[in-house]
Amino acid sequence: MAALATVAALSLPAQAQAQAQTPQVQGKPPQVQGKPPQVQNKPPQRRACAHRTVLQKGLKKRYSEVPISMGLTNTGGVIELLTKADGSSWTITITMPNGITCIVAAGEAWVTVSALRGEAS
Repeated sequence: MAALATVAALSLPAQAQAQAQTPQVQGKPPQVQGKPPQVQNKPPQRRACAHRTVLQKGLKKRYSEVPISMGLTNTGGVIELLTKADGSSWTITITMPNGITCIVAAGEAWVTVSALRGEAS
């Protein structure tokens, strides 16, 4: 039940759904109302990288995340998914052949798809 609530929370907001369903009219493009969004010139973020054992110990200590799956990339790197036992936080890392691991993405509310379908994990 909680997994379904998590999936429902990922649905588009009502305004976005309405915009997606609005038919396109041929002719002049629609006028943009209001001010255009401001572009923020932020410096590129540095990747969080360290030796694999150091990074994984830090993720386990700080977030209680442990590796649950991994795969080999076509460039020789290893992609790993680490999650907290309840899925409330997750991190995807890549480890290159030299042993350096970098965080690729991180977030919350990880749900295993097979669990949503009622299949055994």
